Amino acid sequence: MVGMGAANPEKPDYQMGEACLLDQLLGQYMAHVAGLGYLLDEEHVHKALKSVLHYNYIPDLSEHECVQRTYALNDEGGVLVASYPRGKRPEIPFPYFAETWTGEEYQFAAHLAFEGMTAEAQAVVESARLRHDGERRNPWNEPECGYHYARAMSAWALIIALSGFHYSGVDRRLTLTPRVRAENFRCFWSVPSGWGRFSQTMTPTSHAVEVEALEGSMAVARLAFAGNGKAARKKVSARLGQEALPATLREEGKLRVVAFEREVRIVPGQSLSVLLRA
Repeated sequence: MVGMGAANPEKPDYQMGEACLLDQLLGQYMAHVAGLGYLLDEEHVHKALKSVLHYNYIPDLSEHECVQRTYALNDEGGVLVASYPRGKRPEIPFPYFAETWTGEEYQFAAHLAFEGMTAEAQAVVESARLRHDGERRNPWNEPECGYHYARAMSAWALIIALSGFHYSGVDRRLTLTPRVRAENFRCFWSVPSGWGRFSQTMTPTSHAVEVEALEGSMAVARLAFAGNGKAARKKVSARLGQEALPATLREEGKLRVVAFEREVRIVPGQSLSVLLRA
């Protein structure tokens, strides 16, 4: 009752009620980041994300009212922390429901990308970044409950989601499944032992991947990547620097997995190259 209770304990103040909550799938998002797959029914996940996009994403906030802190306004766009599309908002809801937080927007955009909705993910990110374009707001500071708020670090998940990069240090397994521009893709990667870049080039008859370390190293025993639904590629060749590597290829669901005869370590100056051909 000290400023946060209610006269009726069955209906306490400052609750969500029947809100459409922006981060209602936070656990599933984190499971994707960690490479754990689906914790929930895949169709339900897609439906929930589409509902959040439909009800909470507002590309023009000129008519939106926010009586708390204002992180977006006028012709700017953003994703609301919560919305009440059925009109069942509590008389005294939780205070921040009408705000926009980049930390949750990036998380939401990354989850959209994990589910293959990359155009929608890009729209959400563009709205957030346009609000912090260096003219309207500081591009290096995305405040929420304070300056340089940590939640905006969820933006890093977008690199993982869009690049399809996942590394298991336990299995020494590297998975590369870019979700945008897969035919000609290049991206940064990082693991605890090092960082670098990888590239992928796909044609109707070949699929080439190169993984390069710029600092530190990465041990790899298996390399997995997705096909593009075209001609089957059953011939594999691999090299570590100038050394040819014996390798085998197998299908694993939607993935093609290349297993090396021995574990290899990618270091600066010795990139890992794999080529699949029809």
